[in-house]
Amino acid sequence: MPSILPVMKNLAWLVVLGWCSVLSWAQVDNEFWFVAPEVTSSHGDSPVLLRFATFDAPADVVVDMPANANYATYNLTIPANSALSIDLTDSLSWYENQPFDEVLNKGIHITSTANISAYYEVNMGNNPDIFALKGKNALGTSFHLPFQNFTDNGFQTTSGFDIVATEDDTEVTITPSQDLIGHPAGIPFTITLPFAGSTYAARAAGSSAAQHPTGTKVTSDKPVAITLHDDSASGAMFGGTCLDLMGDQLVPDNILGTEYVAVHGYLGGHDRLQIVATENNTTVTVDGGVVAVLQEGEFHSHELNTPSAFIEASAPVAIWQSTGFGCELGGGQLPSVKCTGSNSTVFVRSTPETMRLNILVPAGGQGDFLFNGNTGVLTAGMFAPVPGNTNWLFAQVTTLEGQIPVGQATRVENTSTVFHLGIINGGASSGTRFGYFSDYGSLRYQAINQTIHPCMGDLVTLEVDPIENGLYQWTGPNNFTATGLEVDLGAVNLQDSGTYVVQGFTGECEIENDTIEVVLHSPLPAPVLSADLEACEGVTATVGADVETVSWTGPNGFTAEGQYVVLPNLTTADAGVYVATMIDPYCPVSSDSLTVTVVTEEDLAVVWDDEKEFCPGQELWINLPGTLAADNPEVEWYWQPFGSADAELISSDLSLLVSDIGTYYAESTTGGACAVTGDGVVEVTLADCDLVVPNVITPGNDNLNNRFVVSNLSQFEYSTIRIYNRWGTEVFRHDNFGSTNGWLPGNDVSAGLYYYVLHIARGDELISITTEEGTTTYTEPGTIDLHGAITVLK
Repeated sequence: MPSILPVMKNLAWLVVLGWCSVLSWAQVDNEFWFVAPEVTSSHGDSPVLLRFATFDAPADVVVDMPANANYATYNLTIPANSALSIDLTDSLSWYENQPFDEVLNKGIHITSTANISAYYEVNMGNNPDIFALKGKNALGTSFHLPFQNFTDNGFQTTSGFDIVATEDDTEVTITPSQDLIGHPAGIPFTITLPFAGSTYAARAAGSSAAQHPTGTKVTSDKPVAITLHDDSASGAMFGGTCLDLMGDQLVPDNILGTEYVAVHGYLGGHDRLQIVATENNTTVTVDGGVVAVLQEGEFHSHELNTPSAFIEASAPVAIWQSTGFGCELGGGQLPSVKCTGSNSTVFVRSTPETMRLNILVPAGGQGDFLFNGNTGVLTAGMFAPVPGNTNWLFAQVTTLEGQIPVGQATRVENTSTVFHLGIINGGASSGTRFGYFSDYGSLRYQAINQTIHPCMGDLVTLEVDPIENGLYQWTGPNNFTATGLEVDLGAVNLQDSGTYVVQGFTGECEIENDTIEVVLHSPLPAPVLSADLEACEGVTATVGADVETVSWTGPNGFTAEGQYVVLPNLTTADAGVYVATMIDPYCPVSSDSLTVTVVTEEDLAVVWDDEKEFCPGQELWINLPGTLAADNPEVEWYWQPFGSADAELISSDLSLLVSDIGTYYAESTTGGACAVTGDGVVEVTLADCDLVVPNVITPGNDNLNNRFVVSNLSQFEYSTIRIYNRWGTEVFRHDNFGSTNGWLPGNDVSAGLYYYVLHIARGDELISITTEEGTTTYTEPGTIDLHGAITVLK
């Protein structure tokens, strides 16, 4: 299952450890593939169970059928040092791999968060057996099948094998040694398994012992797992009319070995061994005596007429043991004993019937066993030397019936060495369950973290768990070599990225290599963000980054992930600083931020006022404030004369030229989703405008002071002017002088002194008049007559 490795980014230096372990924990793993055989219902094929047992850690277990989209996945939680079973009986047709000679979808995939032991059990009282699941040791691309061929099958059933793919588009080639249903002996044929979990069921064409496909070869281009079964095998030769199921999950050729120990069971005759060669010219000895020289696919049938035997071959062989109680048979594939085994095994007793243990241990380790954590239960006195190889001891344990509870996990450990353990459970008048629960594979490093992801400059140490008398040799990128339990790579850079291989020996046993992949990472740059955002309350706003791998935080506990953040129906609670952090699982993270400002209706409502005044008879421009006018809003101007209760619409222009006093109202709006509204009031009144009468003018071409103008006279209509030269001749007159631009002397007017008579048609207004004689304020009502002189300079 995928895992995420936490990275302590807040440290100045990060020490990354690549851990490997080499403890051998039973026939256990955290991933299993299996396909269940079809067992004849005529004899009995139920109940059927999947059994699991845990060690020191609890486990979350998932059982799935990846090629079957309709399968209802099991999700199980199993406490530490416990057992749990799933009863598959009610849906058995989903699991049993039939019809034959067809590609099906019945592969079972099991994953676990911790190492577990698992097996499939047909628990029919008179036709049982167990199929110990072997995890990664079951997966391979080449198999030689060790069927027994000394007894027939009953109930018109046959022996067979079932194949499950672990990857999509797997091609499997089968070379049958005997006729199979749909395929003659000796002619290879190829099937394609389209999906991980796709399966194929092969069956012998007949029920006789001679028709069992012993030595059949199966190869594939991708790893597969194979289940061998021998249904309702006759035990008549052992006395009686017994028929019983035998079966096991096989191991591939690369897991097979050259040294085996077989321990006799409790049949009414000799156990049988089927020894199948994987290479040409394979010499097989039993207890030191040559019994056969075999070519690839050939087999030797051996009667085990001693309590135990040592089998040795010049090349890897597969061995099937048929054993049991009375005439009730059970069968399973034997594990090679050289450089294999377990420090700890766990199994579950299925029934209260007879329970026997067969244990193999290297000489010297026989006194170091624990049984459910207790010493003194499995004692050294129970063990005897294997006749053909006294470096190995065996025990046929028959005295622990009362200490092995039904349905619960039983644990056997050795504190000094590895060992092998097989169980035989059943009875002489019912059936036999037989299988080995120890590790079939050679000692190997098991990397806890197969891949590590340091950041550039992190301190990295590669480390393995210690093995007694172990030798550790490391190789890696750029001709890297090292020895020892710990390898310090220091502060890593690009040249340290790559695959590191650890290998070694303990005694004469080579430890299978494992690898640690060091994938180096450079820190990711901070994300590039969109600009600060100002948006109106109630709208939907979006901010974003230039990459998708971003996590966001913001006001009031806001969090999000992804390239964009959508803020629907903005409120003031959304306003604030948003921080975008690059998601970097391996290096210290970098961030950037932006600010979101939320504009409320109150912010958008502009209330303004103004006061204007002008002299009577003049005009005045009134305008919207600049902040409002800049948005080019729609405007309506209303005029309410002083003393009136009504206002009338007079304009829709941005600016208004007025000539009347009163109150002017402006209502404006920019429109759209973020409208700015304005409400303004302009009070326009008349100013007290003083008159100024000049005494010198300079008509000429510079257009400066070239007219005689009485400022602000326009407020007094029909004020008259008479201008005379020094001889009393009238040179200019006008009867509404305030409405003119003043007197501009023509060319016929010479420079000199001129005299004016100004009649101001005033009512009762307060007025001040400035002349060359000073400023005079008139408070009494009535017209005013002014007499004065003007100097014309040319």
